[in-house]
Amino acid sequence: MDNNYYYRTYRGEEVAIEKEICISVAKPNIMRTEKDLEEKIEKAIFPYKAGGKIIDENELSFKYPKAYDFLLSNKQLLLERDKGKAKNYLFHTWRREG
Repeated sequence: MDNNYYYRTYRGEEVAIEKEICISVAKPNIMRTEKDLEEKIEKAIFPYKAGGKIIDENELSFKYPKAYDFLLSNKQLLLERDKGKAKNYLFHTWRREG
């Protein structure tokens, strides 16, 4: 295993994602204690630069090819977020405006 990647199993396959593009996240609704925070923290792909600027798709594919491939392989699922109501966003971003 490489220290530059986080590894997880997704749909039965091991997936590697570059650590540089990940942030730690927690679902507050499942946190009850400080120990929960330590045990239930997860990693998420965060495709943004400092100041919240979106990393464009070309840069994402070049600098973070594994994260990009993972997002691209789930593009249709990502585009269906918000039941298709939001239309003005890039599939690889968190922001959805519509």
